[in-house]
Amino acid sequence: MNDIVVHKTNIGRLIEIEIMVDNQYMTRLRADGLIIATPTGATAYALSAGGPILTTTLPAIELIPISPQSLGNRPIVLNDNSVVELRLIDIESGQAGLIADGHLRYELDGSECINVRKSLNSIKFIRVEGHSFYDALRYKLGWGVEITTPRSGS
Repeated sequence: MNDIVVHKTNIGRLIEIEIMVDNQYMTRLRADGLIIATPTGATAYALSAGGPILTTTLPAIELIPISPQSLGNRPIVLNDNSVVELRLIDIESGQAGLIADGHLRYELDGSECINVRKSLNSIKFIRVEGHSFYDALRYKLGWGVEITTPRSGS
């Protein structure tokens, strides 16, 4: 529902991931990992890794490289009907893992083909009257808060 993270498990090593979107080759990423997030997961780990904030009603999936080797690898926002296929390149068993929503953890051995797509099932959220997505952003990110600096010599 929130995110899928494919990550390295060895400190000081990169993993290489081939990324296909809708059966089209996108790129080969060398990085610490990759976050695939929905709009509800966009303000968690994805935001901390440099991904954009997505409104929760936006039909989208975002891909955010984690510490990519190349500066050309940037976050990208895809249509939520896209199918993202990942293949790990040249890794040994135990060098990479997959985490789903921060809870389900899997060790990868490099033979897997990981397909990420929107579920056929949907979830309904309760909306609290008088509370909005933008209220939450202002509160959590400090938007609109006046910044004061201490005066010298005081």
